[in-house]
Amino acid sequence: MNITGIELRRRNPGVAAIGVVVGEKIELTYGDSLRVNVSFDYR
Repeated sequence: MNITGIELRRRNPGVAAIGVVVGEKIELTYGDSLRVNVSFDYR
């Protein structure tokens, strides 16, 4: 499994999603969403 992207969405719907840099710490608060995109290699 490879993580291809991480996106943080704050609870305020007027604020755009934030891309997360590899190795960066993420602080989530109640109402925030974290979207993780992954890929799988079936061999």
